[in-house]
Amino acid sequence: MDAVRREEEEQGEKRSDVEPVKFQIRRLEQRNIFVTQLGEGRDEDENIRKFPVVKEGPSRLLEAPGAAPQETLLLRREVERRRIDAELEEARGRFRRRMEECGARGRQLQQRRREEEDRALQLQQVLREQDARTRRALARQRKERAETEAARGEAEQLRELLMQLQCRCQKLQRATGRCKVYEDFLRDALDRFPEGDAGGDGHDASGLIRRHTGLEAARVALLGRLGDLGRDLEQAQLQLAQLTRGFSHTSMVIHGEMSELRSRRERAQERCRAAEERLLALRQQHHTQGQELGAMLMAIDNLAESCYLRQYGSLQDMDSFSKLDMVQECLLERMEVLRAVRSVRHAAPSASSDRSRKTEPWGPRAPRSSAPAGSLPRPPLPPVSGQGGRSGRQGSTRVLVKLTIPAVK
Repeated sequence: MDAVRREEEEQGEKRSDVEPVKFQIRRLEQRNIFVTQLGEGRDEDENIRKFPVVKEGPSRLLEAPGAAPQETLLLRREVERRRIDAELEEARGRFRRRMEECGARGRQLQQRRREEEDRALQLQQVLREQDARTRRALARQRKERAETEAARGEAEQLRELLMQLQCRCQKLQRATGRCKVYEDFLRDALDRFPEGDAGGDGHDASGLIRRHTGLEAARVALLGRLGDLGRDLEQAQLQLAQLTRGFSHTSMVIHGEMSELRSRRERAQERCRAAEERLLALRQQHHTQGQELGAMLMAIDNLAESCYLRQYGSLQDMDSFSKLDMVQECLLERMEVLRAVRSVRHAAPSASSDRSRKTEPWGPRAPRSSAPAGSLPRPPLPPVSGQGGRSGRQGSTRVLVKLTIPAVK
């Protein structure tokens, strides 16, 4: 009995340290005696406190209203503790599943990122190959164009030479036509001369004839050369036409390939741009999730520093779940202390009326408070650094609620 009284007095002193309100309650020595027979227990010590015999089951005891025995309160407290433990375990499971989902999503994002990088490398390789093929095609086109220009210049030179030769041939034909009359006259004159006179004074006519014969041979040679040049010109024109047709066909093929390569490059650029946009969006989302996770861990660390309990050990050696357990226990203890103090405040005005009451055979009834039946008073904890007791507890409660809401979602 003395130990119980000392504990109650120490709890009352701690409550007085938390709240500035001062009050005093004089406790009357009362006797709780369960009388079974007349005259039984008269010779026993009056300081012995007796409790009634509990013969009902836990379910009936939990349904008992009003002031209940200490065993009932303990049972209610145990049921509430089990319920809170079940809720906490469920919240842990949700948080663990959420963290596993986040980890799986992170691995998926890493895999997708590697795939996008591989695709980008492949696309860059394809673009380099396309650029190399385009450069080779342009080089071939420039070479063929140079050859075509050279053939065209050579054909122009041959055409000019042919025109010059034709002009010269026409001049020779006109000169031959003019000299034909003199040739015919000289031939007729030679035919009329007697044969004996041909060797005497006819040396001038023989020279003319020889000159005419040489000129005729030169004319025949020039005509043959002119025919050869004409045939060469025709062959050159045919080759030029073939080269022109080949160049046109090659140009059309090259332009088609270039347009196809250009369209493929544009499509590849569009795919690269879309892939870059998706990659940027994924990076932004991952960065936002990392910031939220960091803010959550920082809030847990701040709450753990504010609600530190020695029995949990050092903060550096604790994980996030242990810190959450410690914060929950600290907040529950502070809420229970608040309920106990409020119940004492409500019970203070009725203390004078309780003194005048007579002792009942079943013992005095405990004052009804606004706290739930399963809550037991616990020693108060020091307030959060930088705040008062009540304001610190309310702020930490609000922070804990804000912290646990995203994890539950």
